[in-house]
Amino acid sequence: METIKVRISNKGAIEYTVNGVKGKKCRELTTAIDQMSSEVISSEVTGEYCETEAAQENRIKGQS
Repeated sequence: METIKVRISNKGAIEYTVNGVKGKKCRELTTAIDQMSSEVISSEVTGEYCETEAAQENRIKGQS
């Protein structure tokens, strides 16, 4: 399941975590969030970012 969890602090800082999205599609989905913030302080990718969509499909089907 694809999810984006967003937290906005009292000072307006935006923090988000993306799960279930592979590769460049993750960056495409988060561009709008990044644009809402006047400054991106840091950005980290997870292991999912390095996977391909085909790898995710194989894992869901029970293949490795």
